[in-house]
Formats: sequence, C-alpha cells, structure tokens
Amino acid sequence: MPSFGPDLPGHALAPPFRWQGAPLRELAVGVLTGVLDGLGIERATFVGNSLGGMFTLWTALDAPERVVGGVIIGQPAVVFAAARGNFMMFALASPVVGRVAQWAAPLPMPRPVARQFLANALGRPAAQRSDHRRRSRCR
Repeated sequence: MPSFGPDLPGHALAPPFRWQGAPLRELAVGVLTGVLDGLGIERATFVGNSLGGMFTLWTALDAPERVVGGVIIGQPAVVFAAARGNFMMFALASPVVGRVAQWAAPLPMPRPVARQFLANALGRPAAQRSDHRRRSRCR
C-alpha cells in the first residue's frame, strides 16, 4: 500500500500560503480531501501531529467517507477547547517572526534548537527518546 507525506500549505518545502478566506476548518478539510483527489485515492488512513492531527480530526468529522482511520501523535494543535498555544506558537504566528521563521526553515538547524522544536511539538519525553535512540545507533 503506498504511503505519502505531503507538506501542509506553508510548511516545510511547500510554497508560502496565506491562511485567509474560508474558515480554518473548511480550509483544513479542503487540503486533505484535495490531496486525496489529486492522488486519485477515495479513502485513506492519516497520521498527523499538531496541525496535521487537527486536520485529520476535522476531516474525519466533516468528510468521514474519506477517512479510514487516523493516528494522532501528540496534541492535535488547538482542536480541543482547553488547548492553548505555547509562546513559540504565538511568536511564529506573528507577522514578523513568522516570516523570518518561514525564510529560515530550509536552513540547517543546530541540534539543540531542533531538539527544542521537537520537544515543543511532541513533548519533552519524545524528544529525549529520539535523542537517546540516535546516540545508541551511533555507538
């Protein structure tokens, strides 16, 4: 069974994207169903973290006929009413810091900075396990 790992609009290697116009939930469902349509896939199982997890849950609710299942790793962005963004997410959402971060994203990142981003996205235990596994393979 084929696997695909598309970048969300405006993330990783995807071109910049202005999240304006339709409500975020409608855009999110449109992104995932659009990827499925573009690949000629009727239904899929999704794996997502943070924003990808939120997109997956909203698509499962709004287009259940397209979702076989979902695996949500970490907190699915701010999909839950009690969820709050952390300082880093607020900074990245600001016009100036957000533009600088998008510009710098493709650049090599020092390991401590990458580890901090991983800890913020997946939680400190996951970041520590990832670092431990990397060191144990290098021995």
